[in-house]
Formats: sequence, structure tokens, C-alpha cells
Amino acid sequence: MASIKKEQYAIAPRSRVLVTGANGFIGSHVVQQLLSLGYVVRGTVRSQKPWLDELFRSKYGPNSFESVVIPDLSDYDTLRKAMRDVSGVIHVLCPAMRNMSSSR
Repeated sequence: MASIKKEQYAIAPRSRVLVTGANGFIGSHVVQQLLSLGYVVRGTVRSQKPWLDELFRSKYGPNSFESVVIPDLSDYDTLRKAMRDVSGVIHVLCPAMRNMSSSR
């Protein structure tokens, strides 16, 4: 399989991309890949995760990653603010299932 040249990417490197659920298993891997390709990433988290910012900034530079706390993605005003000045969104957040009861 041929690799895609950076000039052919739909969103140019150094653009800002929003990743929902950035501290999750899949989300953190998506963030890692984007940063390694030269993108600037804004990641949503449900609660403050200072270690996440420290991890990515220490590896990719002080302006490479920022987290935004959005406890509830149905809060459209907060989500809209997080989406300002981004060139793309990768939505990998999976809502936690709460109050699950067994039918057995």
C-alpha cells in the first residue's frame, strides 16, 4: 500500500484538530498520532487531567496540545467554544454507561 504524502492530507499539518475523549485509550492514541504528524491538538476531557497536557507537551512542545474540560458533550455552548479555530474534529468519546442493571 502506498503511503500518502503530507501535501495530500485533507487537513494540512500544523492545523488544529479537536479530539473528543482525548484521555481515553483510543483518544490518547489518536492524539499521539496527530502530534507525531505535526498537528496541533485540542482534546476534550470530562474532568481536569493535568498529566495529559504535561505528557504531550513534554514530548511535542509547549504549544502542541491543550485540553478543554467538557463534563457533558450535550452542553453545546461549551462544545462550540472548544471547536473554535479548529480545522477538523475526530470524535472518539464513548459515553460511560451508568446505572446498568443486569436483566438476569
